[in-house]
Amino acid sequence: MEWSVFFLLLGLFLFLMILFQRIDYKKRRIVLLTLIPVYIFTWNYIQFRGVQGEAVLAFAIAALASFLFWLLIGRYNRVKSADDTIQVLGLDD
Repeated sequence: MEWSVFFLLLGLFLFLMILFQRIDYKKRRIVLLTLIPVYIFTWNYIQFRGVQGEAVLAFAIAALASFLFWLLIGRYNRVKSADDTIQVLGLDD
């Protein structure tokens, strides 16, 4: 087992899962479309290096860690919509 590839893929998968989890619901489709080249590059890297076992294990651990992040933090601190958080101040404010 190549540990360096495993930790690289684990970090990448975990970053992508938590990033996608913390994006505003209205913007998720746009972010998903911009991340397609990253997914294709990662798939090609896994196939070229022949590290399918490390990739599956890294994906499973990243999915578990992402679920735990959602369970402990994300469920109680929901992502707020940009429409709700942006406040325009006028001359009277």
